[in-house]
Order: sequence, then structure tokens, then C-alpha cells
Amino acid sequence: MSKQLQLIIIQSIIFCVNSYPQNSKYELWVKADQLQGEEIELVYYYDNAFLHLDDVHLDITGNGLYEDIDHQGIYRFIFPDSSIFDFLVTAPGTYRIHKSKNGFRLEANSAGETYEKFNSFMAVISMKIDSLAHLPGDKQIIREEKDRLKLAADSLINHYSLKEQGNLAGYYFRALMPVTTPDFRLTEPGLSDSARLYKSLTYYRDHYLDNIDLNIPELIYTPVLSGRISNYIKLISEQSPEGQVAAIHFIMEKCKDPRANQSILSLLLRQYESMVHKPPQEYAYLYLAENYFLRDTPDWSPPPIIEELRKNINTLKPLAIKSIAPDIALPDAERNTCQLSMLEADAIIVLFWDFTCPVCRKVLDEFRKVTEKYTYKDILVYTVYIGEDKEIWDAWLAKKLKSGWTNTYLNGNTDVLKTWRLEKAPVLYLLNRDHVIVDKYFTVSELDEFLSELPY
Repeated sequence: MSKQLQLIIIQSIIFCVNSYPQNSKYELWVKADQLQGEEIELVYYYDNAFLHLDDVHLDITGNGLYEDIDHQGIYRFIFPDSSIFDFLVTAPGTYRIHKSKNGFRLEANSAGETYEKFNSFMAVISMKIDSLAHLPGDKQIIREEKDRLKLAADSLINHYSLKEQGNLAGYYFRALMPVTTPDFRLTEPGLSDSARLYKSLTYYRDHYLDNIDLNIPELIYTPVLSGRISNYIKLISEQSPEGQVAAIHFIMEKCKDPRANQSILSLLLRQYESMVHKPPQEYAYLYLAENYFLRDTPDWSPPPIIEELRKNINTLKPLAIKSIAPDIALPDAERNTCQLSMLEADAIIVLFWDFTCPVCRKVLDEFRKVTEKYTYKDILVYTVYIGEDKEIWDAWLAKKLKSGWTNTYLNGNTDVLKTWRLEKAPVLYLLNRDHVIVDKYFTVSELDEFLSELPY
């Protein structure tokens, strides 16, 4: 997604999040000694990055005022001396930031001041934990000290989440609280180690988002929303097409607020779009686009975004998991046309390779050894040499490529490269008997694992 289209989405979300009455205005006062007449950059947090909002001019007394804040969230002042100050805006009112040679001081509402205290405390905790990594001594004692410091941080987070309950700071602190998994050794002592591990992982996955309220749209302006959802889809949920789709449903079922719904859908779309090079995430991206954006187009989704999604679907879907693979019709050594669609087997492996690629030559040797282990299973191999030197291919055909494979070469047919979107080699695809794409871009060791589990 281009930066221009990302900006369109952000602007539409800001409009949607703030499409309710404001009782008062926000005032950001900043005073910086020694910086009279300078410009200070004001940025705000969105999704997983800080975005430029405006520059604040300091007058001859070192004072500056900004009044165009239109949403709650985390902001940052960036000063000419490269120092920075982060602060949390939770409600209309006045926020005063004082910068001196001794550091920063904030005058704000309770939630804003609590956030500043929390940042200061966490900076000290982080420095102490980092210093422990370089200390000699008993590793067990060092580990226990790290655990003590983390426990102190968790305790403070819990305290602040209760203290600021009901405002953005409270929701933010609560979302930082870790998930506590029950000790199944105590609750179910008869379980085996593997069963206990499975229950622990399942519980953690099912409850990972318990502490974050996905119905608070302003959380998109803090790191916690993007971080939690990113971890959930990348690390916690099952890394399969079905698992990723289940993760999307799980997240969206927790989000009932229309304004928050927009923020989270846009966040999910950007995160999955950044991972389309991974087959399960590519499948999830297509599912999300088709079912949440194109089937019933949201009123808030700008037409350029919908147009780009349609274009991306048309590009990606023909080679996505669960799609029927495009046919290939290329000559073999005897110049007989060999069609991929004519092969019938429980597993059909398509390998695109080039002799000039050292990785290809290495993979080809490993690939041959793996497939030789499973000659008793119903497996067929279709190779495509994408290089231009047929004499080299002929030599490799005699020495390296197995006679039982269907070995073809492009013979100038660049349409295959375009259809299969080949920009590099080697590339592996795995098809089932119906020529549906089961997996792609996998390693030879991953292929070995799949073939070992293939029934025969």
C-alpha cells in the first residue's frame, strides 16, 4: 500500500474517531529554556510509528502554544537538540511541558502525569535490567533479580490501570498487563507433560487479548493496540491459512464499536499486506480484503483503497494457497510438450530453477535426495529450467535431474514467468491431486516433513 493511500486511511480514521461532540479544546503549552525562536516538531503515534503533525514555534521568551489537537493518544515533542518528550493526551484541557537543563516537567491532568511517572519508572527498570546482562556472578541470582524487576513493573502497571480506570490511560495500562496462564499441574495433576503444554498454549492463545479493550478506538494512537494484534497474528495464533482466518474472526468478534472496528480492520489490512510473501498470511490478506472490504464495502473506506484491493486480489489470488495452479505447457528434452495439468498424483511438486544460481544447484541436490526417500509414495515432480543455456540444461539433465521427473525448459516462453510471477529462483510449489496449491515458497526440509506424513 502506497504512503499516499495509507495517509487517506489515517485521515478517514481520525475523522471517524472524532465524529462525536467535543466539550472543550486541547492546549499544548511548551516552554524551553535556551531555545527561544526555535521550531519544535510535534508528532503523534499511530499504529506502530510516530507521524508528523506540525511544528510549534517558540517565541522570544521560549514559549509556544499548539491548539489543533483533534484526538486523544500519545504525542511527542522533538527538540532541535534531538531530545524528545512523550506525553499522553486523555481529555480536553491544558498540557504544559517545561524543558530545562535539568530535564522535562509536565503539568497536566492526573492521567497525563501518571503516564509520565510510568515512563520514568520504566526507564529506570530497563536500565537496571540491561545492566544485569553485563554483570558477572551467579546466573540464577541475576535471573531472580530480573524477575523481581519485571514483577515490580507489572505491579505498577496493575496499580495504574486501576487508578486511571475509565480513561485512555487506564485502558492503555490494562492492555500492558501480561496474561497469566493457570498452573495445570495444580488444577489437573493427572495430565501428561504434552497435554499440559497443549492446554497452556491453548489457554494463552484464547486469552491473549483479554486485557485489551478492542472497543476503544483511541488505542490506535498508542503502541499497545498494534503491538498486541501483531503479536497475536504472528506469534500466538496458528500459522496456517485456517488459523489466520480464525484469528481475524476472533479479533473482530471482540470489536463491536463502529469507530474501533474501522481502526482495527485498517490495522489488520496493513499488517497482513506487509506479510503477503508468507503463504498463510497472503491467504488471510485476501480473505480479509474480500470479506470485510469488498463484499460489503464500508462507508468509511476511500475508493482508492477499494480499487487497490481489487487490483491486489487479481494479482495474488491465482497463485495463493487453495487456488488451482495455472497450467504450464513446456517442452522436454525430446521437445514433447509436457502439461502440468496432465499430471496425476497425491502430491505434485513444481520446481523452478536456474543453473546460474548457486542456491538452485544446492537445493536441487537436496531436493533429489529427499524425493528419493519417498519413491514408494504417489509423488510426481515437474521441473522448469528458467535459464537460457539449453546445452547446460541438457548436461544437467543427464547428470543431476532424475529421469522419473517431468523436466522442462522455457524455450523462450516468458509467459510462464509472468503467470507464475517468477522474479527469483529456486521456487517450490506443492499441489494436491486436484492441482490445488497446498503450499509454496517452502524449504526442502519442510517438504521432507510434509512428504513423511503423506499417506500411501
